[in-house]
Amino acid sequence: MELKIIEPIGLCNSASSILDEIEKNIDKYNNIYILGEILHNEYVINYLSNIGIKFVKKIDDIPKCKYNLVVLPAHGTSPKVYEKLSKYNFIDLTCPKIRKMHKMITDNIDKDIIFVGKKNHSETLAFKDYKNVHVVHSVNDVEKAKGLSNPILMCQTTFSIDGFNEITDKLKEIYPSLVIIDTLCNIPIDRIRNIDKTECDLLLVIGSTTSSNANEIRNSKSSSMIVSKPEDINIEELKKYKTVAIASASSTPIQQVNEILDYIRKNA
Repeated sequence: MELKIIEPIGLCNSASSILDEIEKNIDKYNNIYILGEILHNEYVINYLSNIGIKFVKKIDDIPKCKYNLVVLPAHGTSPKVYEKLSKYNFIDLTCPKIRKMHKMITDNIDKDIIFVGKKNHSETLAFKDYKNVHVVHSVNDVEKAKGLSNPILMCQTTFSIDGFNEITDKLKEIYPSLVIIDTLCNIPIDRIRNIDKTECDLLLVIGSTTSSNANEIRNSKSSSMIVSKPEDINIEELKKYKTVAIASASSTPIQQVNEILDYIRKNA
């Protein structure tokens, strides 16, 4: 079996910086609470849990104490949560690209914003509470965005390119002068381009099924699957493939990649 490693692989710079920042603060506080999942990756969540980091779903679940630290996740935070943060020590580890999108919305608070995002995705949920944001999940939702005044269009950073283009084309029929802001993240796009140039019988994407990023990368090949740990791999089935390409989501640490690569090389 030939293994082809799709570069770049492992964490993107932003995700790597996020984990570095958390580790720097471990000894400074009694407790560190992360609001939601810091990254959509089981390996990362388990690692942080094992070193004492606590995960909560709501800001109200965190005790107010000067010796506690609240960490805001990479996917962004609702403005309703920000209103409560003055009572807490916190660090905002929102991805810089997503933080810029939030600023764009607040800078244009008197304008209508159409936000294209996956339903119930953390990034989408963080945007939907702005009074000027109208969320569209698919081309079937476009009719809900009628009647707006000179709207601005933006998109979840890890949304499907084809899906976004389809929705954009439909919105242009309603708003010929639609202002489109390109907010798609180039990192998974670049990885998908490199996958498209790689011939293989199977694509293994190392990451989590909860990651929109990992799912978009998986969808770039018809014969593909997401694996999070060695136990997810059926070695006997894997041996049936002559060429296997290995890619990762940008929320996947290189340690996780190496564990799976070592397992395959030893057993396949």
